[in-house]
Amino acid sequence: MTVRTINSAPVNKAATPEAKELMAFLVERYQKGMLAGQQDYSNLNWINENTGRKPAVIGFDLMEYSPSRTERGAVSQEIRDAIDWHKQGGIVTLCWHWNAPTDLIDEPGKEWWRGSIRMRQPMILPPR
Repeated sequence: MTVRTINSAPVNKAATPEAKELMAFLVERYQKGMLAGQQDYSNLNWINENTGRKPAVIGFDLMEYSPSRTERGAVSQEIRDAIDWHKQGGIVTLCWHWNAPTDLIDEPGKEWWRGSIRMRQPMILPPR
């Protein structure tokens, strides 16, 4: 097995103190184990109650912030939950399952909420 030396200095010289702290945390734990994570903040209490522990990492999805969702009344607390998790000392990850922003088809089998770039009209790119 190859053991690598990891530099704890972030490549971004303008890294925030929080980024530097996270990098140091990850480097210190390198090859000593793994971090547990969860992709849904709403299950945090269940995990804690059933395992007695909280995951180190929680992922948050920004999907409800997509224009096609907000214009249909979607609301989200993901950013507030991410900030709350950060304040508890947890590691935050973000993803965005983004819906197509405009011109969604909304008919049976092609409901608006299934919208993706491939399911919108007109097509952004012509077929090959």
